Amino acid sequence: MLSPHLRRASLIGDLLDQGRVITHHYRQALDHLAVPFVLTHANGAILHANAAAEQMFSAQGPILSRNGLLQAQNPVVARALLDAIASAASADASLGARGIGLPVSAQGQPPAVAYVLPLTEGTARAVFRPACAAVFISTTTSASPLPEAVLTTLFDLTPAEARVLLRIGSGLSASKSASSLGIGENTLKTHLNRIFAKTGTRRQADLVKLVSDIGTPLAAHGP
Repeated sequence: MLSPHLRRASLIGDLLDQGRVITHHYRQALDHLAVPFVLTHANGAILHANAAAEQMFSAQGPILSRNGLLQAQNPVVARALLDAIASAASADASLGARGIGLPVSAQGQPPAVAYVLPLTEGTARAVFRPACAAVFISTTTSASPLPEAVLTTLFDLTPAEARVLLRIGSGLSASKSASSLGIGENTLKTHLNRIFAKTGTRRQADLVKLVSDIGTPLAAHGP
């Protein structure tokens, strides 16, 4: 009568030991990655950071650890980073399986992009439970997302609105921006009004400052 229970207990024990080994190997591999890597909870709480990430925390940027939460040094992106992590945790379809890239470098610093990836159900999420998102930090210019993608992500702009913001944000006048985009000035004004509403700004000068504050990932590509 006891034999089936003993066999089941033995099997469960073997599986637990195997799980510990898998977890150990995963963590070892991550700790040896040259790029900063962080596992987070849905609210951005840091559950695991590899050595490269810890070094970045110590250097005070471009990502930070504040009260145990992952933060972006760039204040424009700080909220968007936490929103992206929450989206990854809820398997938001808009985030996609490949995740999303956000510029996290502050103005005047080398470009840095945080890639937020959802941990899919299966080995990765099981091994790192309760982690819901993985955040990789890239400091290579070539890894920066396209400017339009950055702006649509940060402010929920349409692609057309993002293109207008890039032109106006680079200092072009409304008429020159409309001409370069091949649209009428009335159309551009419609886009501008929507951009003002979505970014919480009122004037074109505010948009120039906004683009400047986002920093290198936008400037590196140009309008």
